[in-house]
Order: sequence, then C-alpha cells, then structure tokens
Amino acid sequence: MADYTSKLLAVFEAEKQKSKDKSSCRYSTFPALIEPLSPRELEVLKLIAQGLSNREIGERFSSP
Repeated sequence: MADYTSKLLAVFEAEKQKSKDKSSCRYSTFPALIEPLSPRELEVLKLIAQGLSNREIGERFSSP
C-alpha cells in the first residue's frame, strides 16, 4: 500500500510542477482530476505512504 500511495504522490507532484511550468497549456500526460485533492487529503495520503494505519492517522488529526 505504501508503494502505491508513494506513486500517487509522485504523480500529483509531477502534475503540480507541469502546471507551473506550462501554465498556458491545459494538456498533460495524465488526465486532470475532476476536483483536485484538498491539502488535508494530500496530508492523509502522505501519512498512508509512510505506512500509518487508519487508527494512527485518525489519532493524529484528533489530537489537539
């Protein structure tokens, strides 16, 4: 699972960089997401990539 989420994060980062590099071009190698991931969703995805369980992720977000 961590390998898969790492690949997803790499794709998101590559797309973000491409859009910065080619801001005038709307076409890319990867299809655009209908709705981009929120900062919180990206944070959760990074925690999954680190190997944290659902419970551990939940505890991180519920801690003050």
